[in-house]
Amino acid sequence: MPEIYTELTPATSVTHSLTLPFTSAAISNLLIAKTNILQIFTTTSVPTELTAAPSTPDAAPGIDRRDEEQGDFSAELTLQRSQVEDVAKLVLVAEFTLAGEIAGMVRVTPAERCRGNAAGDMVLLAVRDARMSLLLWNKEKHSVETVSLHYYEREEFASPVVSEGLPSQLVADPGMRAVALRFAGDMLAVLPVRQDGEDEEMLDGSEDEGEEPPEDDVVMAEGGVVDDTEDWDPSAPDKPENGERKQSVSRGKKKLEKTEKTDLPFLPSFVVSAAQLDDAISHVLSLTFLHEYREPTLGILYSPRWTWTGWLEQRKDTVCYIVITLDLDQKASTPIISVQGLPYDLFKVVPLTPPIGGSLLLGANEIIHVDQAGKTTGVAVNQYAKRTTNFAGLADQSDLCLALEGSTVVELEGEGGDLLLVLKEGTAVIVGFRMDGRNVSGVKITKIANHPGPLVGGLATTAVSLGGRRLFVGCDEGDARILKWRRKGEKKKAIMPGLDEGLEDHEVEDIYNMLDDVDDDLYGGSSTDLSGARKDSIFTDAKVGDHRAMGEYVFQTHDRIVNLGPFRSITMGRPTFPLDSLEKQRGVVPELEIIATSGPTNTPEDAGLSLIRRSVAPTIIGHFAFPACRGLWTVRAKSMKAPSSTEAPGQEGLTPNVDEDYDRYLFVSKASDSQVFKVGDAFEELHGSDFDPDGATLEMGVLGEGARIVRVVSQQVIVYDCGA
Repeated sequence: MPEIYTELTPATSVTHSLTLPFTSAAISNLLIAKTNILQIFTTTSVPTELTAAPSTPDAAPGIDRRDEEQGDFSAELTLQRSQVEDVAKLVLVAEFTLAGEIAGMVRVTPAERCRGNAAGDMVLLAVRDARMSLLLWNKEKHSVETVSLHYYEREEFASPVVSEGLPSQLVADPGMRAVALRFAGDMLAVLPVRQDGEDEEMLDGSEDEGEEPPEDDVVMAEGGVVDDTEDWDPSAPDKPENGERKQSVSRGKKKLEKTEKTDLPFLPSFVVSAAQLDDAISHVLSLTFLHEYREPTLGILYSPRWTWTGWLEQRKDTVCYIVITLDLDQKASTPIISVQGLPYDLFKVVPLTPPIGGSLLLGANEIIHVDQAGKTTGVAVNQYAKRTTNFAGLADQSDLCLALEGSTVVELEGEGGDLLLVLKEGTAVIVGFRMDGRNVSGVKITKIANHPGPLVGGLATTAVSLGGRRLFVGCDEGDARILKWRRKGEKKKAIMPGLDEGLEDHEVEDIYNMLDDVDDDLYGGSSTDLSGARKDSIFTDAKVGDHRAMGEYVFQTHDRIVNLGPFRSITMGRPTFPLDSLEKQRGVVPELEIIATSGPTNTPEDAGLSLIRRSVAPTIIGHFAFPACRGLWTVRAKSMKAPSSTEAPGQEGLTPNVDEDYDRYLFVSKASDSQVFKVGDAFEELHGSDFDPDGATLEMGVLGEGARIVRVVSQQVIVYDCGA
């Protein structure tokens, strides 16, 4: 079948992200999805000298001027500081193009006996049309492997009244006990994750009694395909036996070995409609697994009655929220919390970790927190909230004039439950909670004063925490970024070049403490002292020593992943070169290239012109015709020299000549013979060496860190020593 279209450039906008130990149990990886591209990264720290931005136009670069509220003395005092900080950078490990558009990614921690060749944890990918793939990293092959496929593309699961192509949602239980896929509107596919020792007794008992597995149990077919299509009726947890159905089961499935069944990371999955979990559920808007429950517990946001802005006078507050606990062993569900009469514009439920707990409901005009007892506390973020809902308990912050459609939220690690909320235009605010004991008594939103403009470029599609006060934020329009935050006014230890050399740990600590004492004398005490520090906390009743007593959040971009899109205008053009090099570039650089305007309109640093060419455009220094050439290899080989007489005993042997740090040789393969040239100011063909020119060269390489050159011809492999 001929191609309908051809991709001019691979996808560059990040749609999903996930952190987990994937390539190794000791390494934290960042996995990102770009439509149909999966990329695996690690992070590294690069010492970078920071240049302090001058606070006034006439301030010299590198001068650190403290806040004016510290006093007249500190405002006039200038200190020259050389500051080096570890900056987080992304390192690409591998990249794979998948046959499908990625709709979700979750982490799966399998039981020890189910790990197989996995170097770390596994990742479950969901693609469009209700399909999932479980992937692991094979360290030996340096590639990903598909453990199992799960597909639910059946006519009985499709909605007769809703069109196809509805978005899917993949969520995982924080306790790694189950994974759920919402597809086709209100259909749920639940995959219980196998735990250590939970089903061995069950399997042993069934084999001793001679029972046969039912037809709908998960079985591995050839190619690793798993057909998960079992329906679940919560009202009848004990499935009646069906003799006729058992008789139709093939003998091959009945005689599966116990080891084969227990090697799968998942137990038999089941498909259930949302209405089977509770009769009131219909038109699911969003769902997630919640924290701090002994059993896998779903929080489901749904709208049993539809409405729209034009019907608000007659029909308001049509959204409901329900919390349901799943008993995976008995295949039963139990509703434990139900909240009705919520604003119609709620669109997303976000699970919150301790100490806050519960769940956060995001709407276009408000934010509502629901705790584990069903108590609701919220805040209105614009003036439309009063007109669109009668929901009680919303604090009034309509002066913020925020629009929360398409916003993304991520928890700030170690900040006592504070959340970073990135709006659709790229600006960000802080969501904080007032705690009354262990209960949430208030929700408040604070703008980031140090970043009045966009924090990222345009709509944020995903955000995850990388640890160490670092975030990864992927965008639909702008560049994906690694952000690191700190508190304004808090002390941070700068890396002083040469400080750690020759000093013990306690001596280095004493030096830092001495510098801290000097800062306290200059700037009026510790940053946690409320008598001299700014009270920039979200709530003004912060106590001494509380994290909220520190200053405002300050974010810094450490690294970027370039996003070319969206292309707002596109045209064709011819590349231009200086007249003296125009003839050299002819025939090497494509004659036409695409010029496009790309990037968001609100962040100029992410926008610009993109030049797209079909191939790399090298700068040609010189060229010559070589029509007989069939292959070229450049080899960086180290010539070995004998040790000098002044070397100490025990260091005998040849040592590399460090003067040769470039590709010294150029090997050329022709139809029936080969040539070797020495690279210098010119290409000089070598004669009188041990190189045998007979035969075409198939491959070239080096061994022993460049000490040996390996040549592969049609019938033999030849190893050469590098000349001194």
